[in-house]
Amino acid sequence: MRKLYLVIPVSAIILTALVVFKRIEPRPSAQSVTPADLILKPAPPLRLFDDQSQLVRLERYLGRHKVVVVFFDGHDGPDRSPLLLELKQQFPPLHEAGAIVLAVSEATPFANRQGMERLDARFPFPLLSDPSFESHERWQTIDAETGRTRQAIFVIDRAGRIRLRQDVATTPTNWNEIHNALRLIP
Repeated sequence: MRKLYLVIPVSAIILTALVVFKRIEPRPSAQSVTPADLILKPAPPLRLFDDQSQLVRLERYLGRHKVVVVFFDGHDGPDRSPLLLELKQQFPPLHEAGAIVLAVSEATPFANRQGMERLDARFPFPLLSDPSFESHERWQTIDAETGRTRQAIFVIDRAGRIRLRQDVATTPTNWNEIHNALRLIP
C-alpha cells in the first residue's frame, strides 16, 4: 500500500518535468535551416530588376551557364562595397570559367546607377535590386538577430543546384574555393 502512495507524487513530478521541458524546448521553425542545408538543393528563384530597370531572371541562364550569385551590402552604394570592388577584379577569371555573375543588394536601381556614376564606370555584370528583401529571404541572406542583409556568394551549376555557399560578412572571400567549385562543374 505504501508503494501506491508514492506512485502518485512521483508521477506528478515526472509529468510536471515533462511539461516544463516541452515549454522551454526550442520549436523548429523555417529559420532553423542552416546555410549548409542549401548545398546541392535547387537554387531559389531570382527575378529582380537591374540598374537599367530591366527584369533579370536566374532561369534564363540555367541549362547553359554556371552562375555566381553575389549578395552584397548596397547600403552605401555599389562603388563603396569592398566585396563588389573585389568581384569586379575577379570577374575576368570567373567569366573565363564560363560563369555568369549576378550581384544582388537591397539598393534600388536608381541607387545602383548613382554608385556607378560616382565610380565613373559600369560593372561588367548586372546589379540587381531587392528592396523588398524577398530574394534575400529566399536565399537566406538575412541575419535573424539584426534583420540586416548578409553578404554571401553562391555558385550555381547548369542544372540550377547550389554547389557552394560562402558567407562573407565575417570572413574574407575565398576566391580560390569559388574558382575550384566552378572548375568542378562540367
